[in-house]
Amino acid sequence: GEEFGGEPIESELVWVLDPIDGTFNYAAGSPMAAILLGLLWRGTPVAGLTWLPFMGQRYVAMDGGPVRDGDTALPPLAPSTLADSIVGIQTFNIDSKGRFPGRFRSAVLSGLSRECSRMRMHGATGVDLAYVGAGVLG
Repeated sequence: GEEFGGEPIESELVWVLDPIDGTFNYAAGSPMAAILLGLLWRGTPVAGLTWLPFMGQRYVAMDGGPVRDGDTALPPLAPSTLADSIVGIQTFNIDSKGRFPGRFRSAVLSGLSRECSRMRMHGATGVDLAYVGAGVLG
């Protein structure tokens, strides 16, 4: 994220925090914002939390354990096809430059829209990843 500071990421134990994932959403009053917290042991993720306070959802997981939605352990994800999947996509600007310019991304999204069940743009990567872990998104 945009936040920096603290112990080096390779430290024996280090917490990594994004206090507002989906900052623009939060500032606009959208509930699609999250607090992300991860624990790394020697650079390897061992525990994580995605809290969507405005949605009343809290996803947690520890290395080797199930994803939990609150106190409920979620079942392992079953294989699925792209055609049966809702795919979360990140926001973009058609005129953006960089490694993957907006026009290139637009073409990729156009092709993807023909293959997947539906696409959703939540505007917060942590929300998308939590919903993948919960089996909401494919």
